[in-house]
Amino acid sequence: MSDEKVANLALFILRPVDLSNKPSWYNEKVNKASKVPVLVLKPSDSADNGGGDESNGTVKLPESMVISEYIAEQYPESGLLPTE
Repeated sequence: MSDEKVANLALFILRPVDLSNKPSWYNEKVNKASKVPVLVLKPSDSADNGGGDESNGTVKLPESMVISEYIAEQYPESGLLPTE
């Protein structure tokens, strides 16, 4: 893989959640509304845009469209959203 392609990769950890039996920590630590999906960004990933957890500086983006818009803005080459 070329260096250019490596520079465009996003590192992530996938944490599957059983929607019919969510773990007890999910509501408190991930999304108080108990919805999925949620993209949790560390402080180094993005500036806090109001969805942050003041205790550790993380930003939590809920809802599929919000996540898609964030990824499209960070990685315009992804083609996730139309340009017009």
